[in-house]
Amino acid sequence: MDQRASSQYYDPNLSKRNGTDHSKNSPHPIYTNIHRLTKTTRHIIIHENFQLYLQIQNYPYFSVHHFQRLQTLRNLILLFINLIRIAAFLSQTMIQLPIEYLYPGGHFFPKTCRSKQRLAVIICYRNREAHLKLFLNHIHAFLQQQQLDYTIFVVNQHGQEQFNRAALFDVGFLEAIKLYSFDCFIFHDVDLLPEDLRNVYKCGKQPKHMSVAVDTFKYKLPYPTLFGGVTAISLTDFIDANGYATIYWGWGGEDDDMYQRVNRTLRKSIARYPTVIARYQMICSHNHVSAEANPSRDIILRSNYDHKKDGLNSIKYVLHKLTFYRLFTLINVTLTEESLNEISKRMNIKFPKKTTTMKMRVLPRKSA
Repeated sequence: MDQRASSQYYDPNLSKRNGTDHSKNSPHPIYTNIHRLTKTTRHIIIHENFQLYLQIQNYPYFSVHHFQRLQTLRNLILLFINLIRIAAFLSQTMIQLPIEYLYPGGHFFPKTCRSKQRLAVIICYRNREAHLKLFLNHIHAFLQQQQLDYTIFVVNQHGQEQFNRAALFDVGFLEAIKLYSFDCFIFHDVDLLPEDLRNVYKCGKQPKHMSVAVDTFKYKLPYPTLFGGVTAISLTDFIDANGYATIYWGWGGEDDDMYQRVNRTLRKSIARYPTVIARYQMICSHNHVSAEANPSRDIILRSNYDHKKDGLNSIKYVLHKLTFYRLFTLINVTLTEESLNEISKRMNIKFPKKTTTMKMRVLPRKSA
């Protein structure tokens, strides 16, 4: 896509003067003709009330002719500014489609074309209402502009057990495929907002890491094997990988485990958009308290356990309620937490003795 054409402020007709298109030689095409005034002006100050003040450095006095020429230039510049403001306003309002375009459960599909894929966006969730409101307000407008057939699923972990992000993704997948013939799944953290429409939410032949460049990491990939935040995986790949692991209770480990499943089980590599496209903003904390780090995550990752023993085929949960709200489908579940002893026996993973003799501590209910 042409970078100039993708700008919401760009109009090729505005940069033409005397039959010549000056935008081809300028990185900021809409301002090309304004920059040509720099030979005769020293300062151009634009106020919110659209008054323009020009300080002339090349003319020692003003004639009626000079004044008329300046008035003409002033009017042209004000016309450009008004057109820019109108274009910006329209671009912002047109993407906010009315809520009646959504079907129950947060389902949308375009009226003027048929999407190639049916997309399920799955969010793991607990006690993050402020984040969820901001996320829903942003993601619906974003996905509708991409003309996608999609549904938003929010999987809420009920109860006092430690938070298990990966297990909630598995639950979301299993419940979603009961409702609709999805063929692409986006596993999404609730606090990440995509910035660039070129970051198309779709699946390919390889699992895709979507959130490559996050503002809190200075828009850089922290490490090459990162596969967390936002990921896109096709139906067949997710089933063949046996989904996410369910043995990571607390914070950390499950995304690196999924990277291993892609490489070792699927024998595929991770696809990524360039960092200039796959950009995200992380929502501020809003008094959010993160789950405690899982002290056993590194031991599990290095154990090279058999992925066929844990995942979609081993997930245990109680489905309390499935609710179809206008903006999303709520899946309310309780997960069955395993102790390290139980994980060690089932998965044949050797933990240090001090760890295996203890049950995994049940924390007070916290947000993800």
